[in-house]
Amino acid sequence: MLMHGALLIDKPAGITSAKVVAKAKRILGVKKIGHSGTLDPMATGLLVLLCGNATRLQSLFLESGKEYQGEILLGRSTDSDDVTGVTISEDRERKYWQASTPEDLVEKIRERFSGRIEQRPPAVSAVHIDGVRSYKRVRNGEEVQIAPRSVEVEFLDLEFLDETTLRYHVRCSKGTYVRSLARDIGEFLESCACLDSIRRLGSTPFSIERAITLEDLEEIEIEKSGSSDSGFIVPMSELLSGIPRFELSESDVTLLRNGIQRPLVALDPSESELAGIFEEGSCEPVALLEAAEEPDEVNWKLRCVFSST
Repeated sequence: MLMHGALLIDKPAGITSAKVVAKAKRILGVKKIGHSGTLDPMATGLLVLLCGNATRLQSLFLESGKEYQGEILLGRSTDSDDVTGVTISEDRERKYWQASTPEDLVEKIRERFSGRIEQRPPAVSAVHIDGVRSYKRVRNGEEVQIAPRSVEVEFLDLEFLDETTLRYHVRCSKGTYVRSLARDIGEFLESCACLDSIRRLGSTPFSIERAITLEDLEEIEIEKSGSSDSGFIVPMSELLSGIPRFELSESDVTLLRNGIQRPLVALDPSESELAGIFEEGSCEPVALLEAAEEPDEVNWKLRCVFSST
């Protein structure tokens, strides 16, 4: 079946992102499906699946910012930094609650954790340590220490519902762990904390409003021919809509598909680092270009050529 584009799924809790991919492959009968950033099993919300030629764009969407909302549980820390983990410590005194008002606490947290911050990923995470996933090392009884990384955080909403529940709504850069944010907020309050719930609302440029559930996907009647025009698939042309578009003749497209880059000589430069190639009158992209590091005869070079089938 021909199917090229993005499939936006509203992931339920209690299932891994890998299982969502496997289910989508089975339902659609498509072998080539990837994702643009996983969600933890406990998480719900937007999971962007890339089908067919769109898998060649994975690196672009992995770089995108994310938006989340949920709740943080104060007074408990776990080995996974969320409520599904084993409890490490508890704080029943919660001195932060007696020492300040909820409004002042929110302002202090915003001031400390907004903008560019250093963040240490959870030990129970997919980060590689000497070629082995960190969570696998933890399962084998190893103690792991992951180096901090720089991330960007913007609080859209932050509110104490009571002394143990902090509701959040954040927009953040790639690589941000909300579990780590919860843990660090607890430590900042001289207490402890872990993530209680998380829902992904957006993954630039997509939002949860466009997503469908796996049950919805099961019920959709797919034409045997299959195409990117299916209503539930975001077509390739839309995925590349944010970058310059060049149209080439059928003969020039044939040259590119055969690895001959001569048609690129006539293409104008752009401030964009990427551009798409389309055959004249077609909405299906032929290739993705990237700006040449040292333009000489050409301003662009081929990044990838998309399959025509």
